[in-house]
Amino acid sequence: MAQNRKTGAEASKWGHDAATLIANQIGANRLSVIANDFEWKGLKVTLHSAAEGNSSVGVTYKTLSRIQLIVGAFEVAPGKFDLWSITPDACKDALRDSPTGKGKVALLTKGTFTEFGKFEQKVFLPVGPIQTELVTTLELLEFRAPEGKMRLVAHSKRERRADLTLAKRNEIRAKNGCLICEACGSTEKDFPDSIGEACFEVHHKAPLSEVADETETRLADLAMLCANCHRMIHRSEPMPTVEAFKTILAASRRAN
Repeated sequence: MAQNRKTGAEASKWGHDAATLIANQIGANRLSVIANDFEWKGLKVTLHSAAEGNSSVGVTYKTLSRIQLIVGAFEVAPGKFDLWSITPDACKDALRDSPTGKGKVALLTKGTFTEFGKFEQKVFLPVGPIQTELVTTLELLEFRAPEGKMRLVAHSKRERRADLTLAKRNEIRAKNGCLICEACGSTEKDFPDSIGEACFEVHHKAPLSEVADETETRLADLAMLCANCHRMIHRSEPMPTVEAFKTILAASRRAN
């Protein structure tokens, strides 16, 4: 989510909206309508965000005199931020004047946070459906749309055999002692007994939507997936194999 704003006002609004959303995620309470001042973990903090590709945040010297902690949120991918904190005393020797706010605004680089500060957590924010823009606080709080109107819908549906699903479940239980997701490794034992089985679904390795007509399905043509992995696989373009998706998940976990 490159900041890429045409004006300082637009950049300021982006930072203000991002800070508000991040504060909501981490349970911080806003102390000022205008400034990015919050109460967090019993401390008075100022929270500032840097868009992907930017390596510093700006804080006014006036703000530094009234807060106990500076929190920098650095976007590392669209909607994904690394949160770092640092005290004003720890960074006072590393402060540099902003080129556009000399004597008023200090720049703090991510390097200063990582060298003298503390990593707090990762934060994930929603991004817009078309542009990689942050969904603003106002949009999140005020968005609404009518639902519930009855309408008649007719469509064709591929026939699926319930006995194949049951047989696959039995096969997996006989092999592992319980249902297990072949992609992420979660098991029905990870969930309450009353809903554990419902969290797993049988996946056709070759989508039925791609066959021309009726086809014969073997248990080897099916995979057991948790509902999350099943949906992610089907929403990926092109649809990956279970093994390929498993590799993607493993790489994502290592990165995080």
